Amino acid sequence: GEEIVQTLREMRVNNIRIPIMNKLREDDRADVIVDYVKKIHDAGGLDIGVILSVRRYGLISAKQQDRWCADVVYIYSALKAVNLHHMVVGCSFDENDNLRDKPSDKKMWDDRHRGILACLEKLNELTDGDFKKRTAFIHGKGMGSQFRGVKASSDDLNFPEEVKKQVANYCYNFKFFQTGFPEDISKQGWMNFLYTHCGFDELRDLGVALIFVGDSGDGIKGTAFESNNKAYGKCGPFVMSSLKQVFSDNSWTGFSFGLLLEENKARGVTILHRAKNGQMVKESKQVICWEYWRDSFSRK
Repeated sequence: GEEIVQTLREMRVNNIRIPIMNKLREDDRADVIVDYVKKIHDAGGLDIGVILSVRRYGLISAKQQDRWCADVVYIYSALKAVNLHHMVVGCSFDENDNLRDKPSDKKMWDDRHRGILACLEKLNELTDGDFKKRTAFIHGKGMGSQFRGVKASSDDLNFPEEVKKQVANYCYNFKFFQTGFPEDISKQGWMNFLYTHCGFDELRDLGVALIFVGDSGDGIKGTAFESNNKAYGKCGPFVMSSLKQVFSDNSWTGFSFGLLLEENKARGVTILHRAKNGQMVKESKQVICWEYWRDSFSRK
């Protein structure tokens, strides 16, 4: 626990997004997450928030809503039973429906917004309203990358007012995954693409915070900010610098993604330790590209 908290402090991390696999509930293994949170708590990490995250597709379905709620409530109740629920700062609606690089539309967002409202209402019924004091984190459509239609849906459903009946605050999450790519892969070409194809212009007009939650590996690939890099293949070398510019222009400074990636490697490592000879060994070296993203906002 002390090592985990020390590492988080050094990296200036203030939240941990914990994915909840439904197998934990099926196997009655809430202790896996409870023990981890307890180590952080007991080591003095009281200010390190925990976000409970569940991936469920098709949340317009009542069955899927019930399954999403059951997973969150199972872990939250286990934390509450040992007085650790105060560590939970919110819940996350994770990846959903693979659109295979196609943009979303208003109907898709109507279904997503309605499903989220229903989930949060059920969640509060099952937790005595505890999540009315917490935050909802909402991935975009298409695994997190698509926001076309989000504003029209939000306006028609009066989503900002309706969701704040269930939570204290909410934000959207962008994941660079199934995003598609523009014909013009210059920096300006990517920025234009993010605003139009991915719907960042609608998020800007909504005035709701957007959090960057990494790429398909939950982080940023090593070397992604080097000149003429090939980290993202046919997407070209300007993807991450374009994203950083768009996020900076809109004061979207929040991020939540895998912290450690291998420098000079295409594949990311999104855990704080490595397995070596059957033992978990602390990963000591921080990654340049992640620090670059973090520090470029903290300087503002």
